[in-house]
Amino acid sequence: MRRHSLLRKGTYQAPVRDSSFVIISPIQGEDSIYTSPTAIPNLTPVYIVEADTIAVAMASIASKIPAVGLVVSSSGTTYNVRSNGELDGFEDLDPGKMYYLSNEGSIWTPSLGGEWPDNIQPIGTAKNTTTLLIQIAASVPIVS
Repeated sequence: MRRHSLLRKGTYQAPVRDSSFVIISPIQGEDSIYTSPTAIPNLTPVYIVEADTIAVAMASIASKIPAVGLVVSSSGTTYNVRSNGELDGFEDLDPGKMYYLSNEGSIWTPSLGGEWPDNIQPIGTAKNTTTLLIQIAASVPIVS
């Protein structure tokens, strides 16, 4: 039985002049279903441990990257994870700023003179103070 499946939350179909193609872009993003034997809070970045199983992603531990999405909701040991699109429910995001995977398993935005995580992995950009536009990119290790 395959548990990992794709749920389309919402799409926008742009009007096109040429009927040979249709442009569809995600509004709310796409969610995938995974399981986890341990509790993971909503809005937490996660990585794939093994087939269909996730855990909290952390930039400080090479075996806990790359992040593949953020937890949207859960029921028991089943988790909906969003890998792109908009995700609401955050507090005090800085609109327009890029957010990265943190060493502690959350998201983080740099400040002047501040320290960077051990591995840099962009997670998304703040649309406003409560909404993150998820745009996960590859992880890059910091080389000193």
